[in-house]
Amino acid sequence: MADSQMTGCLDIFSKQLGSASTLENPSDDFYSESESLSEFEKTLSRIDDITVKIKLIGNRPLVWKAEEWLKLQKNRIHGTLIGTPANFPKQVSENGLPLLLLPEEVTLIIEKNLGKIYRYNKNRTFPSDKVKEEYHEYLRKNKEEQEAYYKRLCKEQVLERIDLIIEGKKKKSLSKLQGNEGTTSEPELDREALIQNEIDRKVKAATASHLIQIPTANPWLTVKDLEQVEWTYPETSKEKLKYRIFKDLYEKGYSLTPCAKFGGDFLVYPGEPWKFHAYFIVVCLEFEEEFKLNDLVSNSRVSVFTRKNLVLASIDENDEIFYNTLTWPTKISE
Repeated sequence: MADSQMTGCLDIFSKQLGSASTLENPSDDFYSESESLSEFEKTLSRIDDITVKIKLIGNRPLVWKAEEWLKLQKNRIHGTLIGTPANFPKQVSENGLPLLLLPEEVTLIIEKNLGKIYRYNKNRTFPSDKVKEEYHEYLRKNKEEQEAYYKRLCKEQVLERIDLIIEGKKKKSLSKLQGNEGTTSEPELDREALIQNEIDRKVKAATASHLIQIPTANPWLTVKDLEQVEWTYPETSKEKLKYRIFKDLYEKGYSLTPCAKFGGDFLVYPGEPWKFHAYFIVVCLEFEEEFKLNDLVSNSRVSVFTRKNLVLASIDENDEIFYNTLTWPTKISE
């Protein structure tokens, strides 16, 4: 993956990670920015070894894990995020996992041997006592790691300010003694005990609420819980046409996403969708299919208003793909 693609993926990956982490090997330094980068690079180094497990829920192919999402991004398969990022729940400007795939994308993934498609086994059982114990052990370990982190942080903060804290407490104690007994001798304070008391006080306040990870992907899912599905798309002539067009544009180096909101079949980008605006709205038509005038006008107007080119794609009787680009004149000459 190019450096620019890595940079673009890092921020998005960090947001998705909270909603789809596998809960494996949680780190003591989870909260530091450097560790987030290390986790990203670690995942990136083994990304080619990951097999994407697509879960078919009803007729919707979904991807739930962040590392699987990242592998698909690396291979220019983008889908549509339809969930809510775990780290940013109360907003509507950004979506998170799961990732909803186009049927054309699923077929391409299987053809390129990037992943497989599964359905949950109907006879899947509830989590066993062993799984429940593992989960509770994870929560306990996670709590201990957070407390250890806060203790280190609080100790650093206290040691930085201990002289000011001692000076303040001495003044406060001296003012009380002067008021009660009229003495002017400086009170003696146990420095080590004071440091420990300050650390305990700050840790207690900091750990009053622990962060709890709520995964959307089952970390303990086993092979027995899934059954592999035979993916038969495309079947009809229209589906075969759309997949042929999709694959051809993909192999030309473009990125494609759904285009239902613009009245087309695909939106075509020159690069990553989060870095570029789409150049084309592609409508797939059978070679002899009638394209009504009102559809032509409406599609053309949408393409003009959204500053995109309308492309009519079809396959002729010689099995060759034809792309016809339509542009709407901005000015009519007299």
